[in-house]
Amino acid sequence: MSKCTGVLFLSICFFSITAGISHAITRTGAYSDGNFGSFTEFTGGLAASPLREFFVYMCGTGSNGTNSFLGFTPAEWAPLSEGSCGGSRSCIQGVYAGVRPTPDVFEATCRWTETTTIAGVAAFMYTGYDPENPVIDIACSSGSGLPLAPSIETEANSAVIRTLTQNTPIFPGINNAPFDVLDTAILSVTSTGSAIQINGATTSFFDEAGPTDTFDFAIFAPWITEQGDWRACTIALRSSSFGPRPIPTMSEWGMGIFAALTAAASIWAIRRGTRTA
Repeated sequence: MSKCTGVLFLSICFFSITAGISHAITRTGAYSDGNFGSFTEFTGGLAASPLREFFVYMCGTGSNGTNSFLGFTPAEWAPLSEGSCGGSRSCIQGVYAGVRPTPDVFEATCRWTETTTIAGVAAFMYTGYDPENPVIDIACSSGSGLPLAPSIETEANSAVIRTLTQNTPIFPGINNAPFDVLDTAILSVTSTGSAIQINGATTSFFDEAGPTDTFDFAIFAPWITEQGDWRACTIALRSSSFGPRPIPTMSEWGMGIFAALTAAASIWAIRRGTRTA
């Protein structure tokens, strides 16, 4: 390969590589668990990771109508939302967020005031978030019937998480369903024999700024019914300040190639001048 061809090749490659670099927020993991018994707290064990991940962690449990959360560990994680389900207020949900406190295995614990018989958790982990101000917005809704996560305004290149806690009557085909960790949704279903609690979350990414729109949880769990009390939240996370570099337009590609050709032509002219001198 001649030196001129080499310069052209390296210039185009460099332009192509730098054009594709992106720092957009990325989901790195998910966690789901649930159980029945006698609880005033529930602990989830989270795996080790060298990444400085940002967690969105949801706890759900039952209520006699007056249950409330007492505290959360790690203590430095912020409570984004703590509230009751709608209807007869038969469940509560807490949403917490924070940075991984250690690269080692660690535990996250939710605590509440009443003794309950069902509890579950769901979490997503992310990198590429804005370390100074990671949460764009959060909104929650409570009701009885078909659960819908509310719409919020989000930014371009953001991650959006929707959380769900729902208490429903027993119905055919559901009895302590296994915990599902899917590509974009996690879910646990726990039964006491007379009632079911669903705890889960979904995640998606928004390339453009605008409303997230309301979200129907039956999309990823068709057997979610219109019976029972529920609480759902929508949380948007901000990408790092670098942001993704846009794909070059044809004019930008042309400028890059033109610069490479100019450099190659200059070197060729210098070499030619050297030979004829």
